[in-house]
Amino acid sequence: MKIGKTGKGLLLAVTALATGAMALFLGACGENSANEEHIHDYTARREIVTEAKCNQEGLARDYCACGDSKEVKLDKTEHSFQVSEEESVAPTCTEKGTTVEICSVCGERKVTEHDKLGHDFGEWETVTDPTTTKEGLKKRTCKREGCDGEETETIPMIATDKIDFVIKVQRSSGELFPASRGVRISVKNSAGKEILYSYEMSVREALDPDEAYDVEITNIPKGYTLEQTTYHLTAENPNLTVTIPAALISDSAPSSTTYKAGSVVYDQELEIVGLNASDDKTVKISDLLKDYKAILINIYFRTCPGCLAEVDYLVNSYSMKSSTGKSYGDEVAMMMLGRSDTETKETMRTFKKNPNTYMNKYNIQARNLPLMMAYCPELARIIETSRPPFEGWPTTVIIDSEGVVIYMLTDVARNPQHFTSQMDRAIEFYNKIHSEAKDSANEVSSAPEAILPEAVHFGERKEKIG
Repeated sequence: MKIGKTGKGLLLAVTALATGAMALFLGACGENSANEEHIHDYTARREIVTEAKCNQEGLARDYCACGDSKEVKLDKTEHSFQVSEEESVAPTCTEKGTTVEICSVCGERKVTEHDKLGHDFGEWETVTDPTTTKEGLKKRTCKREGCDGEETETIPMIATDKIDFVIKVQRSSGELFPASRGVRISVKNSAGKEILYSYEMSVREALDPDEAYDVEITNIPKGYTLEQTTYHLTAENPNLTVTIPAALISDSAPSSTTYKAGSVVYDQELEIVGLNASDDKTVKISDLLKDYKAILINIYFRTCPGCLAEVDYLVNSYSMKSSTGKSYGDEVAMMMLGRSDTETKETMRTFKKNPNTYMNKYNIQARNLPLMMAYCPELARIIETSRPPFEGWPTTVIIDSEGVVIYMLTDVARNPQHFTSQMDRAIEFYNKIHSEAKDSANEVSSAPEAILPEAVHFGERKEKIG
């Protein structure tokens, strides 16, 4: 364009130049040519109008290169939490703890709860040493500073070795007490001098015919009592028969309790599980022995193939007749005791209502269960920790009328006679000690271990039952 000399012409020329330059500038703003529409790009710069905080949004203004701008909201920021030492409480062995955090900007609080630590016990220390007649005591204390927590456990009595001196040690029924081989005997002459007090010495030593000897028996297992404290022995009559009556133990079972043939059991409570919770009832072992001649306990769990295989034989033996003409179920309290760590009252109730749900998995004959279902984790634990003779599930225990374990063995039954033969022993024992004919009470029978049937262990038969 040609620029004239007049002021008006000069103004027009300048205006034209300015308009062209603006067109070129606007085209560059949106990266468009001078002939295209301008598009804003608000990335040229940002001005913060209001800072964003954890408790409020912020505001900014973003600018385009052309000078245009727009408002933009800014999101709230994260809290700036700091731990409050005054309000936070560290967890201890027995109490939960809390961590309190407070935001330094807005004052918002956050509370985190921590589980109690539990005791960190040190090594066991012996408080009282065990003897051959009394249990000992040990304890351990928590190592954490400021904690006085401690735990105690009994230490089993010192077991005695076999001795040859005992010729006969029998119960009031005349049945040999199976633990008699461990009885400790001190033999003294009339002057009080001990002539035999060793686990290894034999009584083949000749006794002086001019002397009288006193015999002391110690380390009698709990539940047994001696009829007298001192017994006498002479060269003319060197044989000694000691009667040791047994009775249920009335106090609580220590944590170290185990059972074997010859053990007297503690009078524990059992919860008899019914088809419905309202049918449940609690009985003690002594209550059952008032109504029955013995107790059979079959310890099981519902997913154990060997346990389920035995149910058929248990149920058969329940209705079979004993030598008295009565069914075994009428004379012996036959029950299934649930494994301590897997069976609950509800799982036992479910099993009693429909045992075939589990038995059909192993092609085992369908059965109803007339047996009692007993729930007592403590008794199950005692049996399960009695090693030996406990070797797994199922295990059968029979308790006679004096509360003595006469049979305890892990055994997958082959037939109902597996159970009836042992129940016969218990029934005969009951009839014997309650009979009016006491003449036979002094006869000595074989030790229970000598007449136990050979065990058929689960490991030997598991391939046959799935």
